[in-house]
Amino acid sequence: MYKFGQLISLALIFGLNGPATAATLRGDTIRLVAINEGNIITDTMISIGDGPDLLGLGNTVFDFDTGLPGDEFELSMSPAGVYGGVLSGIGNSQVTLSGLDFRGGARLIDWAFLQVPSEIVVTADLLSPSSLRFSWTEGRFEGGPFLRGRFVTSPEDPGPPPNPIPLPAAGVLLTSVLGLAIGLISFRQKAVGKDNSYHRHGLANCARDQGKRHH
Repeated sequence: MYKFGQLISLALIFGLNGPATAATLRGDTIRLVAINEGNIITDTMISIGDGPDLLGLGNTVFDFDTGLPGDEFELSMSPAGVYGGVLSGIGNSQVTLSGLDFRGGARLIDWAFLQVPSEIVVTADLLSPSSLRFSWTEGRFEGGPFLRGRFVTSPEDPGPPPNPIPLPAAGVLLTSVLGLAIGLISFRQKAVGKDNSYHRHGLANCARDQGKRHH
């Protein structure tokens, strides 16, 4: 059974923090620019939905909301097999993603690789809270997945309350609870004080009665 203080703590935790949700690009429209040796391979806008989001760029498949919470990105080759490169067979390639507006107002702060080919070094550069660039030198590797990782975002920003109030709801709850506790303590002290007073008066009366008997 929870004690009184534990119940207060749990109420404040759930009231202030609320449930956490994953930041996903699902429903967003982003821009993808793919470049090889300074030449633009594609510059396109993509609407993020269920399943793969961009097909037909050679053998590449782009999925921007994969993973169980929908917060991962995967660039893969289809069908699986051995490839001489992703965008080309030679040179340096880049894929830049911009306009990344995550659900709930979360902002991009980092990228975490989950899978990359052992034969090729892939780097990720955070350009802004809404744009990210991947770079690599083309070479032979074994597909399907070429790279996979997770968008690392800041906590969601609920924004300011619609109508400013003097004291947040959690503050009102805490103030009420503290006031109730102080009131109970004061009442208990008064009750104890009365009992002690009656006890002292009773002892005094007993002493007087005994004195009369001796006289």
